[in-house]
Amino acid sequence: MFVSDKKNNSTEKNIDESLNTEKDLQENQINIDQDEVIESGLEDKESTEDISLDGELENAIKENQELKDSFLRKVAEFDNFRKRTIKEKNDIKASSICDTALEILPILDNFESAFSYECSDEKFKKGIEMILKQFKSTLNKMGITEIDCFHKPFNPDLHNAISQVQDKDLEENIVSQVCQKGYQLEGKVIRHAMVIVANP
Repeated sequence: MFVSDKKNNSTEKNIDESLNTEKDLQENQINIDQDEVIESGLEDKESTEDISLDGELENAIKENQELKDSFLRKVAEFDNFRKRTIKEKNDIKASSICDTALEILPILDNFESAFSYECSDEKFKKGIEMILKQFKSTLNKMGITEIDCFHKPFNPDLHNAISQVQDKDLEENIVSQVCQKGYQLEGKVIRHAMVIVANP
């Protein structure tokens, strides 16, 4: 009876150990499965984060390009505005000079006419000459120059023909006489020269 009990105890012990071993194996399997799930979850999370970062990077690149394009457009617009403003300023300045010149050129004509007359008073004539030089110097500083037309080919863009003559000493369409001087500002005619044309 004692031997039988001892055998039974041994068998029970073996059964318990077997059960414990199986239980341990199941727990280990569960732990392994959980680890795999965790690793899979981490991989999925990393994959999702990678996709998210790629999207953010793409959006950032796109936004940067849009900002760059906008900046370049603004720079181009400002440069065009600056050039347009400078041109308008120069146009206004040139127009003001032309308007002023048209008002004072008749005075210059009168001084030149007075200087061309014979005068016995040398001091008076010297004074007129000095005024003429100062007048012309001021016009030159303003950019106003006299149109050179005497014995030059007639040019309707620069000259206004008021009469015609026949002159054997001159070729066709040559300015033989200047009745009133013309002036221009940087190529823009302020006042056409009034001339007489030979052999038209």
